[in-house]
Amino acid sequence: MMDTAYWSVINGYAAMNDMNVLPVPLPRPTKEELMEQLKPLLDSKLNYIIGVFFSDNYAMIMETAYEMGLVGDGKMWLFCGSLAEYLYKFDAHFEIGSDLAKATYGNAVITDGGGGWT
Repeated sequence: MMDTAYWSVINGYAAMNDMNVLPVPLPRPTKEELMEQLKPLLDSKLNYIIGVFFSDNYAMIMETAYEMGLVGDGKMWLFCGSLAEYLYKFDAHFEIGSDLAKATYGNAVITDGGGGWT
């Protein structure tokens, strides 16, 4: 299910700035379904991707995106703040050189607050 508030802000900004937006809802799919759902994103050749999903889906989505060439040189994923705790506070460790580690490197998390973790 897509977060409609997040989508509304992003879609509005894109419309005002003559930008293309391609929504790709990803409801808890199997790996095969995920590859099919990400295919329009691959075909779009978009380079900036805003990922609005939760940590329980992170590994499967990002490993699949990496395998499909949706992550890496020339691509930038911006994750919603719901992943900040997963990626930072709990210091998620991904095996060095793994597809998940490669898929995570160089991306960013957008949060709605300032300061550091306590």
